[in-house]
Formats: sequence, structure tokens, C-alpha cells
Amino acid sequence: MARRNRKRQTVDGFLLPTPVTTVVVVVSTLALGYIWLGCQGETVGKSIKVQEAEQMILKQQLSNEAARWAEMKSMRNLESALRSRGIAMRSPRTDQVVQLSGRFYDGWLSTSRDTDKLAKLERQGLYD
Repeated sequence: MARRNRKRQTVDGFLLPTPVTTVVVVVSTLALGYIWLGCQGETVGKSIKVQEAEQMILKQQLSNEAARWAEMKSMRNLESALRSRGIAMRSPRTDQVVQLSGRFYDGWLSTSRDTDKLAKLERQGLYD
């Protein structure tokens, strides 16, 4: 008696059926997409971290410059800067100060366009 060939015969020559191959390809594509999105998120996170560090440095520089400016425009420093340049100036006396009031001044302070442009000049005793 002849021995029977018991090897599995494939019709198309593929070991996996088409639906299983399709599922494997789709799952691997989704996994690669997930990994790619994760890498993109990490890259954006790192750039945000770098920019936040730069923002903190700039905020510190801004506060330092604001403090220096406030110190520079103090009355004592202004007077010493004027003296060093040979300019003889003093603060005005109270009778030399002119104050504006009225609708014009209030409208100038606000941003509305339909305020009346009237002003009243008040002098304090010098030329009255």
C-alpha cells in the first residue's frame, strides 16, 4: 500500500486568509499612527517648555528694567542727572502749576468719541 501525502495543500499559496491579513495590517497601521502622534506630542511639549523658560527669563528682565526705570525717574536721580549736564532746573512751585478740568479733560482721559471738547483753565493766584 502506498503512503498517503498528508501535507496541507494551499490553494492560493498563502498561509493566512485575507481577512486575518487585513486585520493585522489595520492594527499595525493604527499602532504606528499612535506612536507617531505620541512623538509629535512630546516634541510640541518640549518646545512649549523651552518657550515657557524663555518667557520666565523675559518677565524677570522686564521687572528688572521696570525697577531700574523707576529708580532713574526718581526726583533725586533726575536732579543729579540735570546737574551733571549743567542744566539748572527745579520742580515748579505750587503757584506755577496749572490744572485742567472739565468735560474736555474727562473726555480726553476716556476713549469715547462723542464727548464735548470743552476745557476750563484754572490758575492758582499767580496772574489773577
